[in-house]
Amino acid sequence: MASRVRFLVRMDRGTVRQFVTKYQDRIIYATDFTLGQGDEASAAKSLLSVHEREWNYFSGEAENALGLPESILRKIFRDNAARWIPGIVPAA
Repeated sequence: MASRVRFLVRMDRGTVRQFVTKYQDRIIYATDFTLGQGDEASAAKSLLSVHEREWNYFSGEAENALGLPESILRKIFRDNAARWIPGIVPAA
């Protein structure tokens, strides 16, 4: 997903929810964030803020959120990466 969430938010909620549900086994939430030269604490705070906002978009029940079930969230945020990239996620 990386930086694509900002585009999904602008699309029809039902269409995005249907797409994510259909392709739930093919989607990984990831980031292309890099820590550049500068204040590491501010960069970490920014990264966490973005992650929290995007988590709320996928999991939340607000009008503009997708409200995905736990099973799909777990795949997107953990299980798919663990399956496709051995060693990236510690055993549960």
